[in-house]
Amino acid sequence: MLGCTKHVFNKSINSKSFERCIRFLASYTRKDVEIPVPITGGHIAAQLWQGKTNPGSPSYSPIVCLHGVQDNSCSFDPLIPLILKDNMTIISVDQPGHGFSSHTKGAGYDFLVDAVATISRVMRHFNWEKVSLMGHSFGAITSFVFAGTNPDMVDRYIAIENLHVIDRDLLKTAQRTYKVLFQVEDKLTNPNIKQPSYPYDVLLQRVVKARRGTVTEEGIKTLLKRGAAPDPTNPNLFQFTHDLKTTIPSQYGRYTYEQSLKIASNLKCPVCVIKGDPGEDYEPREKYLEMVGAVKKANSGKVVFHLVPGTHHLHLNEPECVAPLISEFLDKKF
Repeated sequence: MLGCTKHVFNKSINSKSFERCIRFLASYTRKDVEIPVPITGGHIAAQLWQGKTNPGSPSYSPIVCLHGVQDNSCSFDPLIPLILKDNMTIISVDQPGHGFSSHTKGAGYDFLVDAVATISRVMRHFNWEKVSLMGHSFGAITSFVFAGTNPDMVDRYIAIENLHVIDRDLLKTAQRTYKVLFQVEDKLTNPNIKQPSYPYDVLLQRVVKARRGTVTEEGIKTLLKRGAAPDPTNPNLFQFTHDLKTTIPSQYGRYTYEQSLKIASNLKCPVCVIKGDPGEDYEPREKYLEMVGAVKKANSGKVVFHLVPGTHHLHLNEPECVAPLISEFLDKKF
């Protein structure tokens, strides 16, 4: 039986986390960075957060944060100040085609390959030999693939909501992929189709409606800090920054469930899984828990599993409920 810790958070816990965040505000720095992608001439945009140097405090492997599809690095903005400690470096990236990162060139787009490669690009840029990974939704899936295929390069892995590559009907996925690909190509190559622009409040409400209650309005405003930008021809209007090719569903159906089990069998680092309740299930919950069990078997039981009240974006909506679990995991001796 897989062990699970179910949490009911109250105001006292939220208050403590908030007070810790306020005390820590003067103790860290945050700056925007760009990581070159030589093969395309583009770049990966990211936010680099660093706690103060303190010789008397523990040291940590750098943490790479990876967001989900059509989110951006701001997905982790409310959470990072609550977990950042002395001697800790956290880099939250805008995945290719998201936020302030370059859009991909050409008609094709493969989010999974680009996302996994992004981790390696970050490590090579900073000369990091080993990192910890924290991913939400598809960012957690990306981390799963990287940690399972490069076990010696990952110190710890934090999965929020999703865990492994979601198994999809290969035929239906292929059919939908090519259909959407050419729809996107037609839009991008038609000179008569201009990228839509909206007043900020209209754009905000479009996202509120699209998210179907999984993200608070305040959380959506946070995402729009890098998810929208002024129209170059009219600064009173705003456009989405993500690449239209991110709507191509090629990342789904890449691996069968059995192949994901094979990747899980190669995971060696400690893993923290945080699942929202109700969250959002992309597969039967039993299969999800089976995969958690497979990871636990592979890494000699070094798995912490928490069921936390919240939606799919619980880390963005209620970071004070997630932060203590992550901090405890990062300090836990395995």
